[in-house]
Amino acid sequence: MDAPQKKPVVVAVIPAYNEESKISKVVEKVSGYVDHVIVIDDGSNDETFSKAKSAGAVVKRLEENQGYGFAIREGIDYAIDLFDCPFVVLIDGDGQHPAYRIPELVSKLREDYDIVFTARGFSGQMPALKRVGNFFLTSAINIVTGMHLHDSQSGFRAFNSKSFKKMDLTKNRYEFGSEIILETKNKSLKYCEMPIETIYHKKEGGTTLMDGIKIFFHVLSLKINKSLHKPKLRS
Repeated sequence: MDAPQKKPVVVAVIPAYNEESKISKVVEKVSGYVDHVIVIDDGSNDETFSKAKSAGAVVKRLEENQGYGFAIREGIDYAIDLFDCPFVVLIDGDGQHPAYRIPELVSKLREDYDIVFTARGFSGQMPALKRVGNFFLTSAINIVTGMHLHDSQSGFRAFNSKSFKKMDLTKNRYEFGSEIILETKNKSLKYCEMPIETIYHKKEGGTTLMDGIKIFFHVLSLKINKSLHKPKLRS
């Protein structure tokens, strides 16, 4: 008789930059829904590192601020190094994501999804200009990638790390999150999208209009490059 398969551990990865006022509460809330919490201190010049560590997180500090995309890539790689093929949940360090929804994301991974995206609603606390910008950017990303998402910029996501390893990704600032969308399509990964509450905190280093333009053209260039280098089938 075969031994029952061991369930993957669930690891929360939290990128944080100057979040000393919020990171302790975020770590404490998230800890109730996962097996381990990893905080990537992205070169903060406040007490983010010590606050996160005191709250019980495993903390990796980057000496210089490298940007959101670099931090989450470091966190996912670190989780994969520390644990055996974990389920990884990405959640921001500013309290913007509803931690109590983590079990729902993980349950989708247990249903054999490779990645779970989330979509913030169009009502709620997010400023109207941000909502409009997010709508147009998401629409453009969907056109380029061939996906059908409602919110391309929500950082609250969950991965099966085995599937994550299949992706060809860089460590760009904000473009990284959209690269994941492109790679989900390119690798034919099984995905779903879950609606969540709209909670918005203005934060240092948030996505600007210029960031949005850069994200779009970065993903477009990746799409073109991958299409040009796609191996041709022999007739």
